[in-house]
Amino acid sequence: MATTTQSMEVKRSSPAGLWMAALLVLALAGIGAYIYQLIQGMGVTGLDQQVVWGLYIAGFFTAIAAGAGLLALRAISVFIPLFSPQSRLRILTLSLAAFIAGGLLIAMDVGNPLQLWRVVTAFRFSSLLTWDFWLLAVAGLLALVDLLSGARQSKLLAGIEILAALAVVGAEGGMLSTLAARTLWAGGATLFSFLLSAAIAGFSLAIIALPKTQRLVPALVANLLLVGAEVLVAALSQDARTVGEIYHILVGQAAPAFWLHLVAGLILPLGLLLFRTAPEWAAGLAILGIVAEKAWLLEAGLIVPWVLPVQGVVSLAALIYLLVSRSAKAVD
Repeated sequence: MATTTQSMEVKRSSPAGLWMAALLVLALAGIGAYIYQLIQGMGVTGLDQQVVWGLYIAGFFTAIAAGAGLLALRAISVFIPLFSPQSRLRILTLSLAAFIAGGLLIAMDVGNPLQLWRVVTAFRFSSLLTWDFWLLAVAGLLALVDLLSGARQSKLLAGIEILAALAVVGAEGGMLSTLAARTLWAGGATLFSFLLSAAIAGFSLAIIALPKTQRLVPALVANLLLVGAEVLVAALSQDARTVGEIYHILVGQAAPAFWLHLVAGLILPLGLLLFRTAPEWAAGLAILGIVAEKAWLLEAGLIVPWVLPVQGVVSLAALIYLLVSRSAKAVD
């Protein structure tokens, strides 16, 4: 009987072990590609003085949105019982893994990590970029402290976590809206878009980790309405530059990312959720949609050069989540 039980446990753990091994291989491949980038320089990615945006930044915005959204959800659950105590630990683990992924992606994007260190330690708080780095560090630290404390019901800490999550997303949306590269970045729509991205990414990862979580539909509907309004207003604009930008998004170089976001990232997930079919797939498509949204939003000088390091970072974040989750279960 004991032998039978042990064999059943091995069978249950084998898929998790295979997943972890696969993630480790992908993470190592990504690290290898990043080392090659460090040796050869940023030129191998396709980025230069003219083309400054890349998949790293789109992934960074998505990872931070996910981390902030999850941190806010965990904090809100202190006031409104959205999750069980064990579920809150999973949410915090996912949030911390997302913040780590975001930190690694921005380090890759600046080329030399020492350059990132100089930016962070310059303490130029007149720059939103500096605020973004430090707010990210604070949000990640809060997630770590909360995780180590066992996700206790501290309303004070929860309130601080909500403010930190809103602040880090707000800093990124505000940073983009102050740049003059695109007329579509101006105004409050960009900030609202970043906040919606955090809600969508947070709820999507929560659905994947906790399949019973079904609160993604309102955020997807709001994003769909926002995108429609942005496109309509830009298309009816009298400004030639704005009209040119929206044409570029709808049928030009940014079109694949835009239509991927609209169809695969919004309409299809909404259909799956409304018909209560494959919520995990809907959540995964919604996260893909966020990456696509950041891609077409950043399209002024965007290139998708390096997929391997990005998937390596994603794999590393997933591996961290699985390892921490297994450690927590072992302690229980």
